[in-house]
Amino acid sequence: MRELKNTIERLEILAPGDSISAADVEALSGPRTTGAPGGTADLIERHSSFTDYRDAAEKAFLLAKLGEHDWNVSETARQLGMQRSHLYKKIEKHGLARE
Repeated sequence: MRELKNTIERLEILAPGDSISAADVEALSGPRTTGAPGGTADLIERHSSFTDYRDAAEKAFLLAKLGEHDWNVSETARQLGMQRSHLYKKIEKHGLARE
């Protein structure tokens, strides 16, 4: 169940439009090669700057890791090798919230 929730959260972040289409689901579960729909080239084209791309990747990564640890911030920070206070700042920066 947690894996499904994480996948849906990734789709919400990475889907280019206001809704998630079947193509978005296929792109997330399909190959991640350059030029393939949902691959690296596609993700790069969705962002206008490196900062936007990095922030989107960081947000997706943090959501996945927090989900893996059932939003236990202390355990997530320990697994990531970062201070808990730093993880809290990242959570605030990206406006992440447990649903």
